Amino acid sequence: MVVGAVLALDAIAMPQAVTDVVRTDVVGWICLAMGALAIVLGVVTSRQAQRHPSDRR
Repeated sequence: MVVGAVLALDAIAMPQAVTDVVRTDVVGWICLAMGALAIVLGVVTSRQAQRHPSDRR
């Protein structure tokens, strides 16, 4: 998520060769969204594992 925030908020100046090919702000928002989704899915699966300890092998 940190990398996504840096790219999305233009915290560093990317070289012109990169910005000509890739929209770094869009890539940054995608990284932020995927990081948030990973955290949410981790919390959900952790709670499900705690709820059903007899199902785990």
